[in-house]
Amino acid sequence: MTQPSNVILFDTIRNRKTMTQNPIFPHLTRDDWHAIFDHGDFVSFDDQAVILHEGIQNSALFYIDEGEVRIVRHEWGREIELARLGPGSVFGEMSMLDDAPVSAAVRADGLVDVIRIERAELEDVLGQDDTLGKRFYRSLAETLAKRLRTTNRNVKYVVS
Repeated sequence: MTQPSNVILFDTIRNRKTMTQNPIFPHLTRDDWHAIFDHGDFVSFDDQAVILHEGIQNSALFYIDEGEVRIVRHEWGREIELARLGPGSVFGEMSMLDDAPVSAAVRADGLVDVIRIERAELEDVLGQDDTLGKRFYRSLAETLAKRLRTTNRNVKYVVS
């Protein structure tokens, strides 16, 4: 049987082990990942490529299969690095969830391979299995809370 071209075969994902032991989505099972990635596309980016531009609309969730990205904002004419993410991490989740423009740019730091899952595809998968949706959104909420706490610890306050 021929698979549709956008189907991500689990065995082709380099970081399967990272994925199934991923603290970012601790409530997802191996079968959950299969269901989600069946609807994703592999996309590769060269070093320094901007994967997401600050201020644009985004309708996809990105899973880093290989490589590292930098999350950056442009403030006062400077690029400020907010975070670095590596294999097994996701990005684009905030703007995908709330339809607000991307709040920070995502730039490849070296060669990067991601799996991109469009919101409509993800919603279809999650809508077919309420328990998968519950596990996915619980994991996502915990991920966002951890990132916010880390960012708050790292913020350098300027007192005038």
